[in-house]
Amino acid sequence: GGMEAATVAARRGHSVELWEATDALGGRLRWSETRGVRAEAALLLRHQRAALARAGVTLRLSTAATPEAILDHGADLVLLATGAEPEGTAFPGGGEGLSLDAALAEPEALPQSVVVQDLVGSFALAGFVEWLADTGRRVLLVAPTGTPGWQVNIYSSYAWRHRLTEKG
Repeated sequence: GGMEAATVAARRGHSVELWEATDALGGRLRWSETRGVRAEAALLLRHQRAALARAGVTLRLSTAATPEAILDHGADLVLLATGAEPEGTAFPGGGEGLSLDAALAEPEALPQSVVVQDLVGSFALAGFVEWLADTGRRVLLVAPTGTPGWQVNIYSSYAWRHRLTEKG
């Protein structure tokens, strides 16, 4: 992502400014800090932020990288790391499911019974599923691959599945 690219460029001797449109770095992983789940994701964010500081990257928070602002800045090179804008899944019979981002934006609006479709098998999704279970919601995890959390390493995956089983 953008933080890693900025760190590597600065370590290679470039003068780097990292512009972030919001008031904090971290993008989609920031929820791990506010929800208290996926400690390794929160640890990754802390590591990335510290690496930026050690590399001497200048941070400009709450700064939108509009075409005008980029041109006015006069940079020699611009790398745009815009993050992902996931969409909810459309259902064959009508309606649309929420993306992970949309669900996290208003978690209090989620119903007591939630179906989660795991298309990515990531730590982020695994943490979200566990957080939902911790809030007392009934969670049905659907994985078209046949293996929920398929990108999670085997040791973490085993522990995650064990914790979910204990939660019911």
